[in-house]
Amino acid sequence: MSLVFFVPAIFEFTIFFLMGFRACQDAKVMTSLSSAPLLTVLYRDGIICFFIMFGVRMWNIWIVRLIQLANADLALTVHIHSTLPNL
Repeated sequence: MSLVFFVPAIFEFTIFFLMGFRACQDAKVMTSLSSAPLLTVLYRDGIICFFIMFGVRMWNIWIVRLIQLANADLALTVHIHSTLPNL
């Protein structure tokens, strides 16, 4: 399987982890959610964006795996039929 999908997923997970770490640090400083509404919106939208992108990336990996399995099955079928004697 190509690293085309896995490397960006690791990068996105790292960015998400760093955002969560920063959100925990900001939560210690903020007295309430209404004291920094922009940060609240940015963190909320970042979490939603991460889960959407992660879901789409997992879907892409799943589709590529299905295509590879279908191609492997087709290649095996063609190979078996080409090696069998004509009846």
